[in-house]
Amino acid sequence: MALLVLCASGLAFSLILLLFDRPRSQYCAKQRRVKRIQEDSKLFTDELEEDFSKRFIKPLISALKQRVERAASRAIRKSQANTKLERKLRLAGFYISVEAYTALRLAITVGLTLLCTLFALYMELETKEMLLIIASGLLISLLLPTYFLILKSRIRQTSIRMQLPDMMDILSVSIDAGLSFDLALKRGLDKFTGALKEELTISSMEIQMGKPRREALYDLGENNSVAELKTLVAAIIQSEQMGTPIKSVLKTQASHMRLLRKQAAQEKGMKASVKMLLPMVLCIFPVLFIILMGPTVFNIIKVFGEQ
Repeated sequence: MALLVLCASGLAFSLILLLFDRPRSQYCAKQRRVKRIQEDSKLFTDELEEDFSKRFIKPLISALKQRVERAASRAIRKSQANTKLERKLRLAGFYISVEAYTALRLAITVGLTLLCTLFALYMELETKEMLLIIASGLLISLLLPTYFLILKSRIRQTSIRMQLPDMMDILSVSIDAGLSFDLALKRGLDKFTGALKEELTISSMEIQMGKPRREALYDLGENNSVAELKTLVAAIIQSEQMGTPIKSVLKTQASHMRLLRKQAAQEKGMKASVKMLLPMVLCIFPVLFIILMGPTVFNIIKVFGEQ
């Protein structure tokens, strides 16, 4: 009985607290809302009290600045990509603009894809086979120009590297005979054909048009990836700056390049035996075994067949 009275008293006390605390909690909630409204109105009032430049012009300038920075970064990335593509075209010996190369690549892609589509329609293939042929044509058209550009660049730079020592010998002999560097270069161009002649012809024409020889030679080294040519250009420029004779520089560079070419040929010769081992094992040895062991195998089969 006492426990029941105690529980009832506690319940009554809790109900009384809830009844008296509810108006207080509502009052506190109203006070918080009023305070928040006052703070918002204060912020709005403070913002209105600021200058027009801080409220409108400064945020506008900040937004424009961000857009300009994003546009500039995109333009810089595009310019860097165009510069790299121009260098690749120059290394391959194609003196065309990036726009012309892009248009040519697009034409190849569209033409080859259309040709594969017409071929698939003419053969009356199924849908899966048709899609496979079209996708293959599209992939080949996208990869073929890049691969051709890389291959052409390697062939061209290798040709320049192989012709360079002989050109240095002609220049050295011509300068020993009393010719100037420009006349010796012109005489060397008359005796050569190929990629090296094209590059040196461009440099010679730039010098004749008034471009400083140092800048023309520097551009010659930068427009090619041949390390020997870069070393030669740097040596000639340093020779002009220091006042040393160019013929000694040319002789030294020619002998050094010829030594490098000889070492490269020896290295390729030493690698040839290793490269020939795999074709010999796969192609020659099986045929040799068939020729040597074939009659013996037939005789064994014949003997066992008679038994």
